[in-house]
Amino acid sequence: MVTLGTILTVVFLLIPGTAFHLAETKRVSLPLGVQLSHAVLTPVDEVLVIDNRRHAVWISKGSKWSSFRLPNGFIPVGASALGGKISVIDATGSVASISPSGTNSDGWVLSPPTIPNDRIEGVQSAVGADEGWIAVGPCSDSPTDSCVVRQTADQRTTVLGRFQTQVTERGPDRLWLAVAAGKLILSQASFPFSKWELDLKTGTFGALGNGGGIESFKECPDRDWIGLTVLPLDRGSIQSHVDLGSDHRCITRFDGIGRKENAVLLDNPLTLLDSRPGDRTLLGSQRLNQIDLVFYRWDWR
Repeated sequence: MVTLGTILTVVFLLIPGTAFHLAETKRVSLPLGVQLSHAVLTPVDEVLVIDNRRHAVWISKGSKWSSFRLPNGFIPVGASALGGKISVIDATGSVASISPSGTNSDGWVLSPPTIPNDRIEGVQSAVGADEGWIAVGPCSDSPTDSCVVRQTADQRTTVLGRFQTQVTERGPDRLWLAVAAGKLILSQASFPFSKWELDLKTGTFGALGNGGGIESFKECPDRDWIGLTVLPLDRGSIQSHVDLGSDHRCITRFDGIGRKENAVLLDNPLTLLDSRPGDRTLLGSQRLNQIDLVFYRWDWR
């Protein structure tokens, strides 16, 4: 059987000048009815999924799943599986944690919010990091600006940076976060799909790429695109754009300074969700009759 992983591999290999190769290593079907809003890889090649429909977290164990209902009133905006502990952060900055060996929602340990209200109005997106969480949201003193904050396990909060937020017809634009090699990548959900990089050690902040939105990519014609998280690779990064009106996806790979190296237009509902550069693993979701989570391994040829 020819899988989408095979198709994607072939397409990338046919692009002149590319040496990026993807191979599908595993495929797991989500339980029927799960509404996937976040998914992250765990250190042991399993996956954590936030299910908005059931207000629950699902954790894969081979081809089977365990589910844990989230605490009442919890609005998840990010998930983490670092350090062998399952953690979810909500819009207030409160964190719920549970051991993967837990049996029900009574096992959640819930921390109070630690991001002061005078910093950001609420967490829009967040990503787990070695020292805790990094979150972004509207700055309290200017809702047209976004503030990036670090929330550590010892209840300390530091503002890492701020910048002006684009306002779209849907309201203030959403920003996605990813962390790799001591750097934070921020990506804009709407046109012009700008990207920034923040060095978490030095505080250096700057734009990535050479300008131009996805409509300038000849491989991906103009559609109602939404950009998702820019996922770090061991060399450069990769990103999915989703067409809200169809099953079209645009998969774009960037070099180390954020310039487009190539892009592939897929008439197939594949979305890349998470990456683990240390062992060259990518996680994607494919929606056909049901939602499959697909594990890929990449190499350079």
